[in-house]
Amino acid sequence: MKIFISHSSYDKWTARQISRQLEDQQHQTFLDEKDIKTGDSIDASIQEHLKDSDHLLIIISPVSLKSHWVFIEIGSAKALGKRIVPILFHIEPNEVPNAISQLLARDINDIDIYYKELAPTKVSKTKSGGTPIRRKKIVTRPKVSKTVEFRVGDKVRLAQVENLTAEDKDSTPKWVPGMDKYSGAVGTITKMTGPHNVRLSVDDGQFWWSPRWFTKDA
Repeated sequence: MKIFISHSSYDKWTARQISRQLEDQQHQTFLDEKDIKTGDSIDASIQEHLKDSDHLLIIISPVSLKSHWVFIEIGSAKALGKRIVPILFHIEPNEVPNAISQLLARDINDIDIYYKELAPTKVSKTKSGGTPIRRKKIVTRPKVSKTVEFRVGDKVRLAQVENLTAEDKDSTPKWVPGMDKYSGAVGTITKMTGPHNVRLSVDDGQFWWSPRWFTKDA
């Protein structure tokens, strides 16, 4: 597996750690500072390595959101049909740019989940000593707690924004100003990726919503 790591120069230390951890797991990585040599064409090198990569891992941070190179790499990866993996670094899910907001992102503190999803296949021999059989490691994904009372298809009503506390707004995912116009709206749950990450029909899937912000509507 080859992973292209896209990042802002201000996040290079974090990018190095991710590259090292992936290579420790026998994956190949592309990191500009180690793979682009003096005198190389930056654009040509990026296109060549991106074409050869399986995943584009993007470190999404407040600084990288201002980098035109990051968005160029996202556009190129989409055109090539590559899998795009957003990793959030000091940023909330609802601050992810529209270009990749529909993708399930991982916080930097949960990047080990992504590493487990990349776990290599295991090889075992047949009892007769014949051709080795390649077995894919089964990854157990976290399940939504049974105590969660909401399900896809439930009709819910969003709270009035003025009734939300500062703690409510700072929960994960974070309430952002663009959500204010949906205050009090009624919609349907269209997707759940965990007890605190919910998509609603009210905004056509633009934001992630927390169950702390709505109640079931009769």
